Amino acid sequence: MDIQKLKTFLVCCEEMNYTRASDRLYLSRQALRQTIQALEIELNTTLFSNNHNRLALTEAGEIVRINAQKLVGDYN
Repeated sequence: MDIQKLKTFLVCCEEMNYTRASDRLYLSRQALRQTIQALEIELNTTLFSNNHNRLALTEAGEIVRINAQKLVGDYN
């Protein structure tokens, strides 16, 4: 896990939309999704649920969000 993956995850949490998050990060939607998938594999959990094109944090995703905010804040 690296800080860039956490920053990407946090932007997704703020936007709750892969397309808007990818635009904000100047990444393709596919690259963004691959980054999130890599993080999910690393953590062995699902971070977002996607129902009818509506993104929502899972319970594990919410825990990761809280901890990622602390880590990124401390890093900066």
